[in-house]
Amino acid sequence: MSLFDPFFGIFDTIFYPFFNLLPDPRVSYMVGIFFVSIIIALITTVATAKVVDQGEMKANKATLKDFQEKINVAREKGDEKKMKKFTNEMMSVQSEVMKGSFKPLMYTMLPIIIVFRWLGYYWGYYWSLQRFITDAPNYLISLPFSLPKYGNELGWLGWYIICSFMTSTAIRKIFKVQM
Repeated sequence: MSLFDPFFGIFDTIFYPFFNLLPDPRVSYMVGIFFVSIIIALITTVATAKVVDQGEMKANKATLKDFQEKINVAREKGDEKKMKKFTNEMMSVQSEVMKGSFKPLMYTMLPIIIVFRWLGYYWGYYWSLQRFITDAPNYLISLPFSLPKYGNELGWLGWYIICSFMTSTAIRKIFKVQM
């Protein structure tokens, strides 16, 4: 028995409909992971909105942009002293932005780890049944192009990453949350 087993039953109950919407099990699994990525994006966006001071984050990003412009001007003029000064000041602001970006991780990391463990468990169980019943391949999607070191076949994690980029970007824009 795993530490995560109690959560797996809850997730099975909540997400079962999403993973069984369509008659094709592969497409249903893709839809289920897409819905999970939406839920995780919503949770992380809400946590970020609550924990990170959005006004300060926006001001820091504007300051970073200003420093970048000053560094470029100093570089064009060949002024190494000013370039170093602006770079050091920019680094201190960047460290503040990074600290702010990591605050939501304290609240979201454990739930995300549990969800990922469940997805991996569900993938192994579900696809082992599919391969037993049919001759299903061991990947979820086949891309029309090849990724270096990964090829063109992706499992559940690769598909989640693709979905996560799309959903988290859209949800952050909708809620106007700075990261």
